[in-house]
Amino acid sequence: MYILLQDPWTLLGISIVIGSALLWLVIVFVTSDMREDSLPEVYGFRLGSLHPSYPAPMGQLTPKCPCFLDNNYFINTIGERKIQMHLDFTGDSEVFCKQYARDIRKWSSQELDDALAQLRKERSFRMNADHRLEEHRSRIQREYTFITNCRLLQLHHLRPEVHTIMNTIEETWTTDGRLPPYVSADFLVGIGRLIQVTDGVFAFPFFTNEYCTKLETELINFRAVASSDLQENVNSMNRYGVSLHELGFSPTFSDVIMTNIANPLTEALFGAEYSTLDNHKCFTVEYGEDDDKDLSLHYDNSLITVNVCISADFEGGELQFFGHKRKPPLKSPITYPHRRGWAVIHLGAAWHRALPTRSGHRTNIIMWFRSQRHARDFGCDMCGKPVRSNNINAAETRPTELS
Repeated sequence: MYILLQDPWTLLGISIVIGSALLWLVIVFVTSDMREDSLPEVYGFRLGSLHPSYPAPMGQLTPKCPCFLDNNYFINTIGERKIQMHLDFTGDSEVFCKQYARDIRKWSSQELDDALAQLRKERSFRMNADHRLEEHRSRIQREYTFITNCRLLQLHHLRPEVHTIMNTIEETWTTDGRLPPYVSADFLVGIGRLIQVTDGVFAFPFFTNEYCTKLETELINFRAVASSDLQENVNSMNRYGVSLHELGFSPTFSDVIMTNIANPLTEALFGAEYSTLDNHKCFTVEYGEDDDKDLSLHYDNSLITVNVCISADFEGGELQFFGHKRKPPLKSPITYPHRRGWAVIHLGAAWHRALPTRSGHRTNIIMWFRSQRHARDFGCDMCGKPVRSNNINAAETRPTELS
C-alpha cells in the first residue's frame, strides 16, 4: 500500500475519485433544497407520482353553486359593537332589511349602513373572485421576491409519521386501485401517532419544525413588504391572512398535498365517497394581539378541511368541535389544543370554532379541499344542492406526473 501511494499516477487517480465524489455530494445537497423546478426525491411514500384512483388536481377553483354569491356572509362587528352574525345577501338592500327586520330594529342607522357596506364589499369580492385572484398572483410574481423556497413541498418537509401513515395505506391498495374495507379510521388510529379527536376529527404530526419556520419566515416577510391591497381578507370571517394560491403555492404545495396525501387519507378515514378531491382553497389565518383574536362557531365551505399550526410561541387558540352541521351544535364541545406542525383533518361540515389566543402570535395554514364529483352527486358543501360543473370531465382525466 505504501509503495502504491508513492506512485504519482496512483495519487492522481485517487484524488480524482475523491474529488468527484465530493462534487457529487455538493450538487445533490444544493439541488435538493435550492431548485424550485425539481420534484422531490422518490423513496417509499412518493410525492411525485399520482395514483389512478384519484382525480387530477385542478388547483384553486371558485365554487360554482349560486349560494357562493348569495349565502353565508359573516359580519363580526358593526360600528364598535360585536354581533358575529352569519347572513344571506342577494345584493338587494330592501330584501335584506325585510329578511332581517327583527335584528335590524336593534341597530342604529349608522350600524345598518356599516353592515350593508361590508356585505356589498364582500359580494363584490365574490363576483370578481377569479379575476382578482389571478391579478394578485400576477402582481406578486412581478413585485415580490421570495426569500425561501417553501412553496416547493419536499419529502424532508414532512414528519416521519406521515411516511408511516401513507406507506401503511399504500401497502393495502388492491389490484383495482382501491382500499380494502378493513382500512378504516379504526385501522389507522395509532399508526404514525394519528389520533381521533372526536367523531370525524383526526390529528397527526405533519410538517417538521424546520419547515414550519421556513413557512413562517416567508409569510412574515410577505406581510412586511407586500402592498396592502395584496393582503385583503381571505374570507369574510378572517381579516388577517394570505391566499396561498396568489403566492404561487398551488402546483407544488396545495395540489401535491391534496392528491398524494389528502385523497388516500380521506378514503381511509371517511370513505371512498369523500376521496374525489380535485380542487381547493388554501390560505393562512393569523391570530394575536394585532390580528384576529378568535373565530366564532361555523362550518367550512369545503368537503374536507386540513388545518396545520405552524407557530410555537402562543397560548390559547384551541379548536372546539360541536358535531356535524346536519344537527344543532353540541352543548359540550370537544377541545383540541394546537401543536406546532400537527395537522387536524375533518369534514368541512363539522361545527367548530377557535378560542381566543391569549398571548403570542399564531399562524395556521387552512386547506379547504373540494370535489366537483361529490358536489354533483351529493350536493354543494354549503347548501346541499347538486352542482353542475364544466370542469368535471377534465378532473377525471389524470396525468401520470405532477408538473
